[in-house]
Amino acid sequence: MSPWYDHECYIIKLQTRRLEKTYRRNPTPAKRLAWRSQFSRQRAMYQAKFTSYWSRKINDSAGNSRQLWLQLKRLLSEPAHTATVHSAGDFARHFKEKIDHRPIRQSTSTFPQPCITSRCVDGPLCSFRPVTVDEVATMIRKSLAKQCPLDPIPTWLVKNVCNTVAPIITMTCNVSIKQNKFPNCRKSAIVKSLLKKTNLDPSDLNSYRPVSNLSFVSKLLIQNIDSRITKHANFSNLSCATFTCRYEKYFFKNVVIPLTTAI
Repeated sequence: MSPWYDHECYIIKLQTRRLEKTYRRNPTPAKRLAWRSQFSRQRAMYQAKFTSYWSRKINDSAGNSRQLWLQLKRLLSEPAHTATVHSAGDFARHFKEKIDHRPIRQSTSTFPQPCITSRCVDGPLCSFRPVTVDEVATMIRKSLAKQCPLDPIPTWLVKNVCNTVAPIITMTCNVSIKQNKFPNCRKSAIVKSLLKKTNLDPSDLNSYRPVSNLSFVSKLLIQNIDSRITKHANFSNLSCATFTCRYEKYFFKNVVIPLTTAI
């Protein structure tokens, strides 16, 4: 847990989660606005707490070079990961067995196969339209400044030179669309196993969840395909109302990524 995280942070996080659950149960524009406004207040408080804590620590170290460099090291270093005795192979086998042999498939093995009704559309989705430079540039500017160890340069630098790299990424996207193939070099990801909660037993494999981190360009490629599939589904009325309002945010991760990586 971050050293600046206190009781006030805990309370405002509870309020945010409460509003989020209210919106998820009955999504309306008013409830979404209330949740997003509260989330913005939470982020502002977290940022203020973070800045205040480290500013105080650095100011208190004035005149003590050793203590100052120690605080700077803590500030700039990556968060320490919980040590574990499990290997990458242990985690891979555990998560595979969890899907193949444990309750996830066992609980649904007796269910009847879903009934999928065919629906006619005015025009089938035979190909994807080309990507434009403006479209890619807009995606880059709106993207969060997060990055992956697979990225050759930091994401913030890509955003700063957006007008220079956008045509290159656009060409990559269009070649992928033209060849009907997702580049093999873009299918790689860094997968980390993180504890679900800090108070769980780190020796128990069930205490972990896998987190996959794709490269920035890989996510841009997938987002372009996602936008085209979603637009076609909405235009042809292929998405039910429940899916559109409640589960659209999961479509990108759970449908488009497996689809594009299988191409």
